[in-house]
Amino acid sequence: VEIPLFLFTAVIQPIFSRSGTTVLYYVNDNAVTLEAYIYGAAAGVLLISVIRWCSCIRVLLCGDKLMYLFGRFIPVLGLTFSMIMRFIPLLKQRYAQIHEAQLAMGRKLENVGLFGKMSLFTKEISILISWTLENSIETSAYMEARGYGLKNRTSYHRYKLKNTDIAVLIYIVVIFAAVAVGIVCGYADM
Repeated sequence: VEIPLFLFTAVIQPIFSRSGTTVLYYVNDNAVTLEAYIYGAAAGVLLISVIRWCSCIRVLLCGDKLMYLFGRFIPVLGLTFSMIMRFIPLLKQRYAQIHEAQLAMGRKLENVGLFGKMSLFTKEISILISWTLENSIETSAYMEARGYGLKNRTSYHRYKLKNTDIAVLIYIVVIFAAVAVGIVCGYADM
């Protein structure tokens, strides 16, 4: 998935970027430059790295850890992040179930053409969204019934904040501050 995304970003970028001095060729009187391709490659690497970071965060931060981090200070945000982290794999699983059910009902993709495929996909996405919204409303009602978000509500946490955690947190804040200062001072241009 990453290599085609990288290639797509690197190839499509010169259409939108007009900067650069090394002209490679012209398309409709618009110069396509080498620098635009290099910028597209850099943007592709950046996009892939963001995707990799998100996949690492998904593995490292489960719903319990997110609730621990945000539950006491910002309970609504903690619940939202926890639900998002839970729903991403759940949506994949549910879409596979919906697609298999549609195939079992005889709605196959063979000899239906582009509009038939689009119609089936739209129907499957509609079912998925309806199912997800219904489940999120039920989850919200369950959480409200259990007193989530009340001021004096306590909850069990199996995690303890250790000295190494504090040291890593301080390190992350210092590095973030250094990057933020670099961005503000203009050293982060691509």
